[in-house]
Amino acid sequence: MSEIPGRGRVKLYDWIIRSYLKTILVPLGIIAVMFILFFVLTNRWQIRETETYLAADARTNLTNLTIQESATVEKQLESIENATELYRLETGRALESGTGFLPEDAARLGYSEEGAYVTTSDKPSGGMAVIYSNLTPLRDAELSKLASLFASEASMKDILASTPLAVSIYFNTFDSLNIIYPYFDTASQYPNDIDIPSYNFYYEADAEYNPGRETVWTDVYLDPAGHGWMASSIAPVYRDEFLEGVVGIDVTVDTIANEILQMDIPWNGYGILLSKDGTIMAMPRQGEVDFGLDEMTTHAYSEAIFQDTFKPEQFNINNRADTAGLADAIRSRENGYTELTLGEREQVAAWSSIEGTGWKLVIFVPKDEIFMISQTLAARMVRIGLLFGLGLGISLLLIFILITILARRFSSRIAEPLKAMNLMLRKVGEGYYDQKQVGFQVEELNETAAQIVDMGKELQEALSSNSLLKSANALKSEFIANMSHEIRTPVNAILGFSMILDKQISDPLQKQHLQTIRKACNTLLTIINDILDLSKLDAGGVSLHLEPVELGEELRNIEELYRYEQQRKSIGMEIHLDPQLPKLLVLDGIRVRQILLNLVGNAFKFTESGTISISAWKQGPGTVPGSVNLRLAVQDTGIGIEELQQQRIFEPFIQTENQNVRKYGGTGLGLAIVKRFVELMNGQVTLESIVGQGATFTIDLPDVPVVGLGLASIDAGESPEVPAPVDPVGQPDSGIRDLPMIIANLAGKGLRENDALQVEFSSFCSELCAKALDSNRIRDFHEIALGLLAIGDRHDAGSLISFAKTLQQAAESFDIVLFQRLVQEVMELGKKLPSGGTDG
Repeated sequence: MSEIPGRGRVKLYDWIIRSYLKTILVPLGIIAVMFILFFVLTNRWQIRETETYLAADARTNLTNLTIQESATVEKQLESIENATELYRLETGRALESGTGFLPEDAARLGYSEEGAYVTTSDKPSGGMAVIYSNLTPLRDAELSKLASLFASEASMKDILASTPLAVSIYFNTFDSLNIIYPYFDTASQYPNDIDIPSYNFYYEADAEYNPGRETVWTDVYLDPAGHGWMASSIAPVYRDEFLEGVVGIDVTVDTIANEILQMDIPWNGYGILLSKDGTIMAMPRQGEVDFGLDEMTTHAYSEAIFQDTFKPEQFNINNRADTAGLADAIRSRENGYTELTLGEREQVAAWSSIEGTGWKLVIFVPKDEIFMISQTLAARMVRIGLLFGLGLGISLLLIFILITILARRFSSRIAEPLKAMNLMLRKVGEGYYDQKQVGFQVEELNETAAQIVDMGKELQEALSSNSLLKSANALKSEFIANMSHEIRTPVNAILGFSMILDKQISDPLQKQHLQTIRKACNTLLTIINDILDLSKLDAGGVSLHLEPVELGEELRNIEELYRYEQQRKSIGMEIHLDPQLPKLLVLDGIRVRQILLNLVGNAFKFTESGTISISAWKQGPGTVPGSVNLRLAVQDTGIGIEELQQQRIFEPFIQTENQNVRKYGGTGLGLAIVKRFVELMNGQVTLESIVGQGATFTIDLPDVPVVGLGLASIDAGESPEVPAPVDPVGQPDSGIRDLPMIIANLAGKGLRENDALQVEFSSFCSELCAKALDSNRIRDFHEIALGLLAIGDRHDAGSLISFAKTLQQAAESFDIVLFQRLVQEVMELGKKLPSGGTDG
């Protein structure tokens, strides 16, 4: 699409500010987002690490605490075990004492209605209670044993008084005698036919259960003596190898829960006591809530206890679904740590074995209590993050305001001189040669502005005379070309110093200022290049350099160049290549590429959506043998051009009225340059456009030479067959018709007066010229021309230089027949010269 003028232009001042702000704000935004993201990630990482640390710390602390508390419980139970051992010794001595009944003891004994021998009353000072089951007939031996055991009453009192956790102390015999302190009505509490060896508090100490005759603990059972649920420390009493009976000290479950399990456990935890078989022996109130149980501490004795009575199955962790995992873990190791869901709460449990009892102390702690610290820390970190984000946002806002102010100031200082220079050049190009002097701080720009003013005045004076009016356009073009070169000097100086400064400074803000300067200077250089190209065309200083061009490859390269622009604007780009079009055409590849780049660049500039296409096809054979008529087209779906503007669009500095310069930019030179280059190739450019629907630029190039099989192999380096001569299109006179005179001058004077030149020329001809004639490759012929040109430069041989340039032009015309003839003459000339430094 063409450069279409709009209703507004983007001011250089505004463009610099926008570019500056975009360049600053995007990195700042990215840095801010990355910083916040980094903060959030590190915050979450810190919380996770804290939770991991707390979990590990809790595990260690709970395990250590369980071991410590187990040791404490063990010491408490050990004191009861020691008391039990002491009572066993006392009982053994009493059995051996052989003492009789004291009168007050004998008075308290009698038979119950059911025939059991029991104590019927207590002593005023407190005494022990007795029941002798009616299962045992009483004879002298039994009464003597009972009388001897009364001797241990004082010891029973002392032992019980010194053992705060104990509630009663007793001795049971194999023949169902039970003595127990303190006193209670045994006849009403015990069955009169009680079979004591059938109860766990007896048989768990016998040889079957306790072969080592040690002090052991029973599981929790319901006490027949009326104390409710309890556990007993029991020990066997042997007379020789005969088990005479079992002594025991009772500790109630209530005592265990209130005294032994009163632990200072962190995180609102609590402990329970498990028996050997996994039965919950005792637990505090919180344990009852979590396990959904009512702890058994009391019992209503409406009738006597005739058999062992243990806690129900729901008190055994092996029989509960919610504690199955815990039970498996406890069975697998003596001490440990695990997690479970209990009472609808996630809990951690640590346990340790109590030596000598087989019991387990288990401590439970709610998991959320452990991580309450990390949760509190997380909430605080979130608040800190919000405050940090707010502070960062305010800081970025202040930085944005400051950058905006600085950008406007800096843009004014940079943009105003460049805008003024641009305006002066534009006015001169439009014919307004009388320009006023503008002062700039930059010395080079100020000097250039003064030169523009002076030269404008001189041009105006020159154009005022009739003799120079006929060449005004040529003078104007020459002036613009010269001034373009003059303006390049300070602009390139600015660019150079900006690159030097960029390496010397590290401040990001100053680097962005320098980037803005470079962008503005590059924009100015683009304008200058366009003016320079146009001035060269006007002055006839542009010639074509023909070469084999693969047009399809050129179109694909252009498509690749605009790949980013396609993605940025979401515009499709299509390449249409006629399959009948020859692969290689003889064209000026650089100029064809410049024409297409101008047209495609304009198409992207004025197209916001849709498709841009480049087409190339054969329009039939040309009028010259071995040539074709080539048509190129660039089509877009942009804003289009009004019909009245289509005739003027190819004039310099002309833009369409509907072009918004502020939005689209441009100098109005692109299409003028396209038109001149096309005309230089003897071609024609046309335009078809509808406003709002797009435009199509069509280029017709007639008689474009086709590179045949021979020339097509030039790039491959093969030895082609010699093709028919191809006349260069638009090629200026090569001076080949003057070759005889050049060779005569070269042979007569240029070589014979310089011995060193003769030797180098003769050697060069004998080596490279013969090689070129054997290969018939344009590349080798071209190397001959360049080699002769280098020899002429070294020896300052004007005739040889002219001859080399003529050969070079012949090579660029791809006329191999002509080049063979010229090289043959060079070889013959080289053979006539001496190989040494003689005069010839």
